[in-house]
Amino acid sequence: MIFDYLLGKLTEQNNIKIIEDRCIKCNTCVELCPYGAISNKGKIEIDDKLCDVCGLCKTQCKTQAIAIKDLGEENILRKINDKKNIVFSCYNKNGIGNLSINCLSSFHPELLAALLIYYGEKKFHFNLSRCESCSRCNYLYIFEESLKEAIKFLKQINIEIEYELHYDENQLSVLVEEAVSRRDLFKMLKKETTNMAAQAVDIIVSDKDDYLSIRKVLLRALKSMDLTTDITEEVFFRDYKVYDSCNGCGKCAEICPGDAWKIENNEDSIEIYHNISRCFKCGLCTDTCPKEAINKCEFNLRDIYVFNIKRAVKLTQCKSCGKKFIANADSDKCDVCIKKEALRKKIASY
Repeated sequence: MIFDYLLGKLTEQNNIKIIEDRCIKCNTCVELCPYGAISNKGKIEIDDKLCDVCGLCKTQCKTQAIAIKDLGEENILRKINDKKNIVFSCYNKNGIGNLSINCLSSFHPELLAALLIYYGEKKFHFNLSRCESCSRCNYLYIFEESLKEAIKFLKQINIEIEYELHYDENQLSVLVEEAVSRRDLFKMLKKETTNMAAQAVDIIVSDKDDYLSIRKVLLRALKSMDLTTDITEEVFFRDYKVYDSCNGCGKCAEICPGDAWKIENNEDSIEIYHNISRCFKCGLCTDTCPKEAINKCEFNLRDIYVFNIKRAVKLTQCKSCGKKFIANADSDKCDVCIKKEALRKKIASY
């Protein structure tokens, strides 16, 4: 009996996990799950026996804190380059298509955007013909919203794409069976983007965490274009400006699930940095800032990959204790010394 238990544990596959330090416990996944497999008991937990690995929770997670293996994303990235016609289908319902994902509604908008950047010269076909007969049909709106988000972002970076939603799959058989000619294959091999999607998988999944980071896939796709586009309306990324009222407390860095904020303590200043590529737009930094010194702003895509300085809070030397403190026009002493001085005066008055 013990042997069977240990054998079961060794062969047990963990296809889904919560990235704890990124989860903000917003309960979106708990409320969304069609199978009641997700609960919040102080931390988010997933019941493997109830979970159907549909991927809806991953698509809707605000901070990309849910990782799922065998959803079909890696397979799509590895094989899409070889397809003359790109036809996505749901392998849960075994629909006609040459690229499959567990459920089309689990297609993450950032993954869609990355694929459209890499292969925007091709027309994308989506087989929705079997969605109405599926138990997850009520969640088709998630796919529609994801596609709209991806298209909105691509328009911002001046990429025009062609796609079609198919509710009758009979016309898709020809597209799926169409062979790639030698001339087309040569053209595909010549293109600079050839196999870049597959290369992204190999590099990203080889990181310390054995799962596919959708954000990293999108960032690699954007880097391949070397864009310098101004973003005035956020879709996937957000930047912030920090006002003079900031006191360098560091609460933004402490609470950020994506480690998008960084505080550097220097001899004469406290510097506050923000990295757009790590920001998931959760808004925790603005909600928790005690000085209300953080507000979202426009940005340029060339600035998204690195930490950009947002504010340098000047330090000055306290006239009483000699320690450095945040400079202000009202006093040349730090708060500790001011309080001590006030306490001495109060005691002396008795």
